[in-house]
Amino acid sequence: MGKTPRDDVDEVAAVEREVDELRERTEALLAELEHRIRDGVDRARGTVARVKRAVDVPAHMKALPAAIKRHPRTAAGIGFGTLALAGLGIVWAVRRRRAAARPWNRVRARAAAYRAILADPRAVLKPRVPIWRRLLAAVLVTDATTIARKLVARAIDRVAAPPPALPAHSPLGA
Repeated sequence: MGKTPRDDVDEVAAVEREVDELRERTEALLAELEHRIRDGVDRARGTVARVKRAVDVPAHMKALPAAIKRHPRTAAGIGFGTLALAGLGIVWAVRRRRAAARPWNRVRARAAAYRAILADPRAVLKPRVPIWRRLLAAVLVTDATTIARKLVARAIDRVAAPPPALPAHSPLGA
């Protein structure tokens, strides 16, 4: 009924097997994590490279003449579309301005403004800013401008000033 040395050996062997199984599982999990991390880093690097290529305006500008030569009809279509869109925008703006300048439309706009003022004057009219607040703002802006000018002048003087002369060095130490 007691334990024999053989039971202890069996328990040790079982513990060793369990430790080995846990070690193998842990190694497999670590390998999978490393694989996923490497894959994520590779995807991130690829995304960064694609974004860098996409926003590299100087390279796109250098390649533009060659692209226009390869696809002249497409370039002409894009140019024509851009000009047409700009022209339509100008026509639309001129028509709106002319319509607003007509006497009857001006009377309508003014009547709408008077109705809004009569309905709720406080919502339409701006409240007056107290004089002390306007003076304080003016003083602060003046001070900030003066400080900025002095800092810029000091920085320019430091940059423009010749470097200090090095002391004459005698090889004999005298």
